Amino acid sequence: MPKALTRRQWEDALARHFAAECVAHSLPAREELPKFEEAQCQIIARTIMEWLEHDASDLVRERNLIRPDLDEGDRPNLIIISNLPGLVATSLLRDPDRPSFYYFSREGFDVFRQNYPDEDYRWHITYTSYFDDQPKPEDLPPIAAQDQLRPKERFLIHHRAFHLGRLFGQGDSHLWKWDGQKLSDMRNGFNRWMS
Repeated sequence: MPKALTRRQWEDALARHFAAECVAHSLPAREELPKFEEAQCQIIARTIMEWLEHDASDLVRERNLIRPDLDEGDRPNLIIISNLPGLVATSLLRDPDRPSFYYFSREGFDVFRQNYPDEDYRWHITYTSYFDDQPKPEDLPPIAAQDQLRPKERFLIHHRAFHLGRLFGQGDSHLWKWDGQKLSDMRNGFNRWMS
């Protein structure tokens, strides 16, 4: 890795890493997902679309006003980080005409960041959206204890977050319940944070 990267070098490395990840970890078609993962895919797709349509551009403008030194171009690269259902959703949302839009698993992006750090978020922003489908009991909000799960039911936690700078981000967690057929939102935003 070069000691001092230019934006162009960093972006070229990002594009190569994305292409390599797509080859190494091909995604199933959406219709091939089990019902449980398809339900997660729908929710993650909706949250990503809402964030892109309503929040992302305003937040990037705010970021550029507060810290114009963070970005050397008019748009930072958008990195979506998710698990399999979210990666399938994001692959369908990705616009080939917008080359600065990428998606990775957490592990896949961590490998890239280790080799090509951008700790100050000069050239990228991240949006994370994934379901923890096996949450630990201590991670569940108190409302979960009030609901008796039937056979085939289970709780999930949907985590969402964005980072636009080292100390410029926010996130939340939502409790969902799978009843064997569909996901139901149990409590919207039981855990919120902001930096």
